[in-house]
Amino acid sequence: MTIEVTEVQFGFPTKTRLWCSPKVVSELAAFKKVKRNDYHQFLMKLERYAKNGFDLYARVHPPSIVFEGDGVFRIGTVDTLFRIIGFYNGGNALEFIAIDSFLKHGTKLSASDRRCIAWVQKVRKEGLWKKKVENGTPPLRLVN
Repeated sequence: MTIEVTEVQFGFPTKTRLWCSPKVVSELAAFKKVKRNDYHQFLMKLERYAKNGFDLYARVHPPSIVFEGDGVFRIGTVDTLFRIIGFYNGGNALEFIAIDSFLKHGTKLSASDRRCIAWVQKVRKEGLWKKKVENGTPPLRLVN
């Protein structure tokens, strides 16, 4: 099974390009329905992270982008419990491949959250993803 990721178009130049799997897009839409204000806060911060470069936000305290091992990172904000799990393409912070996401049920990661992270580590390690690049495909936009 190969996961296809589509590039998110923010409408402005970014230092880190974000590519999302259909699952991440679906989870973001569900998050928007359940917690609309939190979704908007999360999206505004995600846009800022992309604009300034994801690597910058892995170095702040507390970090907004947390290393989870095996080249995988967890993106979040202190304002919400929604998290995106993915990795950098090629090991640098120019492209982030978002494979999975979840809404935490508390401040600590649960066993199912850890399984999600382990799945993304496997996807990265085994190369079970590819970019979906097709002419004529409308750009993926995360609507605020």
